Amino acid sequence: MIINNKVLDKYQSEFEKKFHELESNYNSTGSLHTYNTMHKYDDLIQIIRLARQQLNGRCHSCERHDRNIDNAIKKYEMYQETDMAELENYNEFISELRSLKF
Repeated sequence: MIINNKVLDKYQSEFEKKFHELESNYNSTGSLHTYNTMHKYDDLIQIIRLARQQLNGRCHSCERHDRNIDNAIKKYEMYQETDMAELENYNEFISELRSLKF
């Protein structure tokens, strides 16, 4: 089976439905077994969300990394466009590039 967003949506919907049923049951009975099972489904929902992030290639660290790279590029393009070469510090530039590596 190929995992795609459609498959993940199906599983997430099933797990959320079961979670809400168990939550309602737990609120009326207070059963420890129901509570534990409810958290198992909550964990499964979190796993689905993580899988979706991986599938879409959009993890928080990757997005932050991309923003940092874009900001560095804009900064040095601005220096170039406004002829502010005297503000360029090659040690800072090299250090900034090193910090952008994973």
